[in-house]
Amino acid sequence: MKRLIAIIVNYDKITLFIIIYVIINISTVWLFSYTLNNHVKILRAKKIFEECDKENYILYLASEFTVDENDNLYILSSGDQEINKYNHRGEYIKTIGRKGMGPGEFMNVMHLDIVNDKLIASSPLRIHYLTLNGKYIDRIDIKPERPWGRQFINENKYIVLHHSPIRRGARLKYDENGIFTMLIELVDVKCNKRILIESMKIYRDDIFVGNKNNSKHLMHSLFFCLCPSNRILFGKTMDFKIYEYINDKKREIISEPFYKANEDGNKIQAVACDTNENIYIFVDTKNFKGISKHTKEGKHVENYRLVPNPRFFSSQRMIYNNKLYYILYSTDKKLSIWSVELPTN
Repeated sequence: MKRLIAIIVNYDKITLFIIIYVIINISTVWLFSYTLNNHVKILRAKKIFEECDKENYILYLASEFTVDENDNLYILSSGDQEINKYNHRGEYIKTIGRKGMGPGEFMNVMHLDIVNDKLIASSPLRIHYLTLNGKYIDRIDIKPERPWGRQFINENKYIVLHHSPIRRGARLKYDENGIFTMLIELVDVKCNKRILIESMKIYRDDIFVGNKNNSKHLMHSLFFCLCPSNRILFGKTMDFKIYEYINDKKREIISEPFYKANEDGNKIQAVACDTNENIYIFVDTKNFKGISKHTKEGKHVENYRLVPNPRFFSSQRMIYNNKLYYILYSTDKKLSIWSVELPTN
């Protein structure tokens, strides 16, 4: 021990600072991991829908859904450009829309939402408005976007996560410097107005090819959610911080103590809000994969692990009427939707 002390004393101040910095970071990681894993509640979800080979239960490239106040499910079959409606027990009710360019027909619809008892189906170029029974109301054309996510505040305003520059028929396009930019914007369709909330530059090196089907994934990304009060929560996947945007101002409200490793598996994948504006952070790290709950003000409450636990929280999930709904995929890529009541503490 005396020899160790003598060695440390002989180091210059910079080296000593580095040693102390490393010790603090290791302690922070251990403390964060211990806190998460030793204060975890198990939430057991119930399967409410399962894709199968029966008529009206065969979906083609389904990955988007929404829920109404009666717990009816609306699932978008992207390949068919149809929306299938099911009740709270997963029983088929009807099919809404079809592929085409006419009224009540869809082309490249990617996102669903329900606002003021209207079903909103949106594509990169157009927004369709329908009743919850599928009756056509209206449609409007919008500025071309490559949306990664949309949430509507009302019929005329929405939040969008998209990227620039865009190119027809291409998922990603880089500028001359090998960069594209991810953007979170508040869009007013009626006034043709866009307000930038957050942006992040993505470099070519931040894209890596997965092991299966040569699929491309982002190592870094943005995420957002819209709360019932219309405040917007957002962040960067590897920042481990949550910001809020309200009344044209943004501020940091949550900062998790965690080492920001350059690994795809170390990130916040999503954020969501319940009706009381409690904040749920979907965390995927080496030490913990689950949900971290915080109050509206950002104070930590407790942590949850879902059973069954999704492989990726980046798959669609939503909170409605204090229920969490999320998607799971089987080994043969069949979709199922699960729900669980969230604790009200």
